[in-house]
Amino acid sequence: MAAGYAVEFALKACVMRREGLGAWPAKKTRPELYTHNLRELFRLAGIELGSAPEEVRAPLRTVLDWDRALEYNLTVISPAQARTMVAAAFGESGVVAWLIGL
Repeated sequence: MAAGYAVEFALKACVMRREGLGAWPAKKTRPELYTHNLRELFRLAGIELGSAPEEVRAPLRTVLDWDRALEYNLTVISPAQARTMVAAAFGESGVVAWLIGL
């Protein structure tokens, strides 16, 4: 689901901002940055999950359930699941807006 990638890319932007990077480093120089694991990206961005404001905590739990492997799952995601993920990523108290504001 693309909403998970949006959170991943927002986290990677946080890493770039934190480290003052003008471009994404090559994989051979920073292989640890080439992950889709959101928990690991939060760690690399220096963001403590427990620091999330109360209103972002439920959406954060939802997006942390995302896994890139879902892209290859042949099981159809229900419209309700898709709406929940999109709202968790982009809603009023969504994770992407929180990350942008850090």
